[in-house]
Parts: sequence; structure tokens; C-alpha cells
Amino acid sequence: MLKVTGLEKHYEGKPLLCGVSFTLAADETACLLARSGGGKSTILRIIAGLEQAESGQVIWDGQDLTDIPPHRRGFGFMFQDYALFPHLNVFENVAFGLRVQKLPPEELRERVSEVLEMVGMESFYERSVIDLSGGEKQRIAFARAIAPSPKLLMLDEPMGALDRTLRDQLLKDLQRLLDVTDVPVIYVTHDQEEAFAVADRIMILHDGHVVQSGKPQEVYSHPINIWTASFLGLNNQMDGKVSSLDPLIVDTPIGPLHIRNHAGGLLAGERVDLLVTDISVNQAGSEAPNSFSAEVTAQRFLGRDYQTSLLVANTWNAVITLDRFLPVGEQILITIPPVSIYTYTRGETHENCQE
Repeated sequence: MLKVTGLEKHYEGKPLLCGVSFTLAADETACLLARSGGGKSTILRIIAGLEQAESGQVIWDGQDLTDIPPHRRGFGFMFQDYALFPHLNVFENVAFGLRVQKLPPEELRERVSEVLEMVGMESFYERSVIDLSGGEKQRIAFARAIAPSPKLLMLDEPMGALDRTLRDQLLKDLQRLLDVTDVPVIYVTHDQEEAFAVADRIMILHDGHVVQSGKPQEVYSHPINIWTASFLGLNNQMDGKVSSLDPLIVDTPIGPLHIRNHAGGLLAGERVDLLVTDISVNQAGSEAPNSFSAEVTAQRFLGRDYQTSLLVANTWNAVITLDRFLPVGEQILITIPPVSIYTYTRGETHENCQE
């Protein structure tokens, strides 16, 4: 339904978007995931028609939207700060887009009632939005965005103003609401957990490009480069030097590692970055490949599991999650499965925007 191609945008003479391209299917919720200031909100504003790109196209159902004003695009937009009208009550805030559509009074009232019931705010018709809590404002902002039955719904950091406890609670409600609205959604956030919980597809934005796109589990399991791995919180990394190609063995600070997950194209003697996605704690006496001694340096209780910090071979710091307590200072044996190690050409990343 939506096709975005080659979006470019500069701010204060510096490149922000450098040829951003992606598509969105009719029944899909896609999440633009990036650090703050990465340009993700700007992409939404360009799609909505609130800003103009310097080059590129936004196409909806085959129609180029370049010359279509925002109010004629039929898209819903939920702003990060909710942008509720303080002089209007809840009913009038939700009804605003319907009045723009010149909906008959009876239909307007029915639609407002329908969406307020959908978000669990049906008893708040006459309440001033100034008196609402953060979570209540979020629900009203969502109701206002979906009331005109938009063809596309865009949510800009909808959880950004909420504390963690309320965010977790409302995230479940939002998942349900997105399912019942049955429209394509672009969801913008810098929070990985939020993105993975909501999206059918993740699009990671970095240096003005969409550097990786795919299902949440695919993106998390197979980051395209070492920067993406770090951004996703996958920090069990080290560098190394290729010592053998068949089988692939990389010399590292903790010793040689046997590796099965690689795309080829490596050279003997080449420096590489390594990402370790799994570390297992062995039974005493195990001599599996890639086995090393490790010392427990810290443990943090997470409510069900323990986040455990290790010093491996007196050299490499790693973090794993265990279902049991281990005292600090305990010596253990760990194994890094060959299939859980990913290799990246040293310094491999997406090329930066060119000024």
C-alpha cells in the first residue's frame, strides 16, 4: 500500500535522510527503530505531508502524494506529545477529525462513542483533557487518530512520555488496539523492547539509511553488522584474526574459536569482529569445542533469572542470563557453540551520508 523511495533531507546543512526507501503492506505494522535524532519522526512527517523531502517519493496505492496536502491524504498521526487541544474536552478532541470530514452529527456521536469504548474511555466524554493522566491522554490521542478511519496510522514515540510501569501496561492495550483497527501502521520508537512487542517488521535506521529490515526475531538473531548488534543490546563481542578457512577458526584474546556461522568471503589473516549470541555453562569435566574457564564477577536478579557477568579466560568480559544464583568469584566452565558466533569484516557498517 505504501512505497517510500529515495527520501533525502538535510537540516542546517547536514544530511539527515540519505535515500530512505521501504514499503508497507496493507495489513502490516512496521516499526522504524533508531536512536533519538536519527530522522525517524521526520520520515513520518514527510509521509503525512507535514514536511517536504528534498528528493524522493511517497506513493500510496500507486498514487504519488507529492502534491497532495496533508488533510487530503487520509492518514492518522499520533504525535509524541499527543498534541491534544487543551480548550476542548475529550469528546471534542476525538471528534475533531470527524468534523473536518463533515460527518453528520448523529454519525459523529456514534463514531466518537465507538472509539472511546474501544480505548476504555467511554465515561470521559465531558472531561477536560487538562485533567487527564499521561496514560489517559495517550488513549485519547489514539482515539482521535483512529476516529476518522484513516487509511494509514502513524504513531510517533507513543510511549515516550510514560513511566516504565505504565508503559508496559499500555503496550499490551496498544497491541490489542492495533489488531482491531485493521489498518497498516508505522510505529516510531527508540526502544527495542517496545518495537519487538508491537511490530510485524522492524526497520533499523542508522546514518540516514534503513540498514536492516525484517521480522523482529530475524533482526535480533541475525544483525547485519556489529553496529546493529550493539544497538540491539547484543554486546558479547570481541575481535579476532582468521587463522584457518576450512574449518573456519579465528584467533581471539581468549583463544582459537571454531565458527560455523559465516557467509564466506573471508581471507586468512583478516581481522574480524565477532558477535557471540549464546554461551552455555558446562557440567564439570566437559571438553566441548570452544570451552573456556570463566569467573563470575557480578550477578543481578531480574525477577526470575539472573544477569550474570563473567570474565572469560582472564581476558574477555561477557554477560549471560542464568536461572540460578552463582556466587561472585566462582570458577565455572563455559562453551561458546560454533553456530552462535557471527563474523563481520572489521569496521563493517553502512556508508555514512555524504554531504
